[in-house]
Amino acid sequence: MANLRILYRSVQEIPPEKWMEKLALEAQTDAAEAALGYPLPRRMRPLFSAEHSHSVRVEERLFESYADFGKKMAARNFTPELRELDNRRRSLVKWEREELFFVDSGMPVPRWMQAVSRKPMTEEEMKQANIVGSPICVTPEQAKANVEAGKLRILYRIVQEVPKDRWAEKLEQERINDAAEVLRGDPLPTRYRAMLGSERSQIRINEREYEDYAAFAKSVESFLANSTPGDQAAMDAEIRRQGFFNWEREEVYIVDTDSFNPMWMAYAAEGRG
Repeated sequence: MANLRILYRSVQEIPPEKWMEKLALEAQTDAAEAALGYPLPRRMRPLFSAEHSHSVRVEERLFESYADFGKKMAARNFTPELRELDNRRRSLVKWEREELFFVDSGMPVPRWMQAVSRKPMTEEEMKQANIVGSPICVTPEQAKANVEAGKLRILYRIVQEVPKDRWAEKLEQERINDAAEVLRGDPLPTRYRAMLGSERSQIRINEREYEDYAAFAKSVESFLANSTPGDQAAMDAEIRRQGFFNWEREEVYIVDTDSFNPMWMAYAAEGRG
């Protein structure tokens, strides 16, 4: 039986004047969590999203199984240092929301999707679904170069509600999209489904990172110009995919991991305008 890979997502609003304190707390927390074998989070802030403030912090951690997540959460409760750090975090943030997602990329298709879909899904189609997304490989040297060059990595996130009887068609369409994106040279997305939290159960999440905003904007412009065979294939897929979700929300985040801390955080901490 395959493990259930899990994405743990924490969303917090930070008072602007508390950002430097928050960054120091994050460094301490990372060290304490590493001692328990926690995966390091990727941290980001919304640029264009449903969150109402640029002072929102998002942390995402991938766990290799739900059991591993549960084991580490239980151990956390019996670790005095982490209990203290968690208490400090809760007193620092304005509010916090925690969410869990199934990681579908690279995992078997759940049998219930086959059972409820109006279109039959063959065993071969189930094997072909859920392609592994492009890995995020940023070396310490690249991260340093990003900081020196003033580059901000970008996470592009698509949130969709899928009709429960259209999953077979949705998975087929994702394979078509992936083939077009390979032609365009775009990073392939990692895909998730809502598990626990504020999102409904039929929610599909697509996430991919770009090395900076220029690379993301160039990709969008090329797609809209429809100037290459890859762009044309992507546009055909874009037109076709519209029928496989009830609604869609697109979000863009600044990835602070492997980027630099903006100057306004220090200014706000000093009470400067």
